[in-house]
Amino acid sequence: MKVREIEEMRMAGKTMEAYELIRPIYASTKTYETIVCMFNVACDVFRKNVEENNYNDAEKILMALDRLVHTHGKEIKFMGNTLKTLHNDFNKTIKKLRKDENNAQHIFTGEWGEIVAEEHLRAKGYAIIERDWHSGHKDIDIIAKQGAEYVFIEVKTRTSNDFMAPEQAVNTQKLRNLRIAINHYIKSHDIDNKVRFDIITIVGKPGDTPTVNHITNVMLI
Repeated sequence: MKVREIEEMRMAGKTMEAYELIRPIYASTKTYETIVCMFNVACDVFRKNVEENNYNDAEKILMALDRLVHTHGKEIKFMGNTLKTLHNDFNKTIKKLRKDENNAQHIFTGEWGEIVAEEHLRAKGYAIIERDWHSGHKDIDIIAKQGAEYVFIEVKTRTSNDFMAPEQAVNTQKLRNLRIAINHYIKSHDIDNKVRFDIITIVGKPGDTPTVNHITNVMLI
């Protein structure tokens, strides 16, 4: 099969077929035509792997493209610029992927922490009234009752204390938002009972035995 026909196959979207056909031709004949075709087809295979989330395979193709451009880039200038764009796009994709994974792990850890906090409260005789109650963009993690007293609880979970203690994440702005949400809840539920605000910190991760610290009667700003 001629290189021109492989290029037509590539343009028609038959990426993998074109890749398997151009490889032996490129291995035996390093003409301008075969080099460019090999480069174009490999770029398409790389993009296909990225689109299908096959990032390990995409990285292998990118490494092969690095070698090809290192060998022939001085004669065929456009390949270097194209490869640079592929690297930049791939790095952005991987960065976003890692960020999404970290966010998902953070959410999962936070949900686990709230379950641990709820179990702690129940063991202490609290009655759980609400979980993740929202007032607009402001939320209260747990609303419970201890006897007749309503207790509004912020749960902070960390995998360790290496960076900061969990309670340090409850900053001034967070306390103000909690005060607004708590006032809204009190008014909307017509509560006359005594109320207080607590913080429960959880240090650990799913599968661990967590360290639980229950800080009662925290002052809201």
